[in-house]
Amino acid sequence: MTLSETRILLLLMWLTTFSCRLEAASQDSGFNTLINLPDQHLALWVSVAADRDSRERGLMHRRELGRREGMLFVYPSARRISIWMKNTLLPLDVLFLDDSGRVVAILDNLPPCRGDPCRVYQIARATKYMLEVNAGFAADNGISIGQALALPEVPYAEE
Repeated sequence: MTLSETRILLLLMWLTTFSCRLEAASQDSGFNTLINLPDQHLALWVSVAADRDSRERGLMHRRELGRREGMLFVYPSARRISIWMKNTLLPLDVLFLDDSGRVVAILDNLPPCRGDPCRVYQIARATKYMLEVNAGFAADNGISIGQALALPEVPYAEE
């Protein structure tokens, strides 16, 4: 084996180990479901909120969110979703997705709400999924209306 081949092999081994450690860290923090963004050639680890309590709690009180982490809100059927940023400490981008995972609206850089009353945000279209990610994620990664995300199989969502 040549020196170049040895270096490439070592690099591949290091990348595999590093990738596994990142995956384990994301899964340990509750971000254990993968969403693929095929147009950007990237993946996002998400926590799934598929019941009323987890959807109401959302990302409240979190002090940090990894660059490739987010929360996927799942509803039993399409509906007009209202959100607010009460007790959310991080600015967020919010992507609204239809039944097939296609982006139908983006609210970018929503600021945290530090006191009452908090602004309520809503889009005109009924959607089944909502994805919260760090502010700037959509613009930084070229995510646009009409783009399809590869959503995972998610458990049945409760009302």
